[in-house]
Amino acid sequence: MHGRNREDYKAKFRDPKVAAGLEKKAQQWYTLMDALIEARKADNSKEKDKRKGTIDLIEKALLVNPDPLNLWNHRRELLVLEREEMENTDPMLKNELDLTQAALQRNPKAYGSWFHRKWILALLQPDSSVLQNELKLTAQFLTLDERNFHCWNYRRFVVSALASCWNGGWELPSMGPQIGASVNNSAPSIPQDVLEAEWDFTHQKIQHNFSNFSAFHYRSQLLPRMIAQKGDEAAILEEELQVVENAIFTEPDDQTAWWYHKLLLLEYKFEPSRLEEQAEMLRELLEDSPGKWVLVGLFEILSVLGTRKEERCELLKRLITLDQDRSTRYRELLEKLESE
Repeated sequence: MHGRNREDYKAKFRDPKVAAGLEKKAQQWYTLMDALIEARKADNSKEKDKRKGTIDLIEKALLVNPDPLNLWNHRRELLVLEREEMENTDPMLKNELDLTQAALQRNPKAYGSWFHRKWILALLQPDSSVLQNELKLTAQFLTLDERNFHCWNYRRFVVSALASCWNGGWELPSMGPQIGASVNNSAPSIPQDVLEAEWDFTHQKIQHNFSNFSAFHYRSQLLPRMIAQKGDEAAILEEELQVVENAIFTEPDDQTAWWYHKLLLLEYKFEPSRLEEQAEMLRELLEDSPGKWVLVGLFEILSVLGTRKEERCELLKRLITLDQDRSTRYRELLEKLESE
């Protein structure tokens, strides 16, 4: 419905030819669903020919509508049985990848399609050439929609698989199996060439659009591993400050870069002189863009430095006036600061 006139959209369905076509498609769908329900009741999974017929019916349905999770679940049950009777699983892998790709082209945010694609990779565990192709596929999808978090999540899964971790599992307690925001020494290492390629990929996405939160989020997860593998923490963190500064000065009112800026300040240590330099840059930015996020960013830098109490109090007073939805929070911070 985005970008469409609602009345024009409704009028289209009042056209008798359109309505008749939709009715015919709906009837075909119901017929297909009835056949699958009967197959489920008859437990066709036990006989190979009937099982194959049910798998084909499910594929036909998913190509029309990839959203029903029960169809994907039914398909997985049958595929597990099929795999037990296979010596060569390459045809199964190809078919499931082709099916999910077609489903995702129809609906790039279909949860069931992305999950099924993960599942078949984890089940069959193909070699790295297949996984590299999966990275290329995600790049194509992210070109079409750079904020498709389903695709970003799948890309992280593929990277974990390249590290021979098929459950996606760098453990992060607050988020479950993900590439953690802090290094887990028991987790497998991402191959260095893959890590550097992912690092460059997130940089490209951020440079293309400073509002790409998914790219910043992924970069925050890669950062501790980049430091652990390359060792030059100061140089890497300086690069990150420059990435943030470019974003901030381009879009000072966009929250995305400020989120990453705060994460850097809270999770990593910087030379006080470098933070003082950035604070001065933000003071200059305030003259041209006296917005909320510049005030918050400057306050956070000065808080990390633990200096300029008077200036911090003044920043909070300005925020109380400017951002009234969070004025209570700013007052609490102001009272605490004044009592120190």
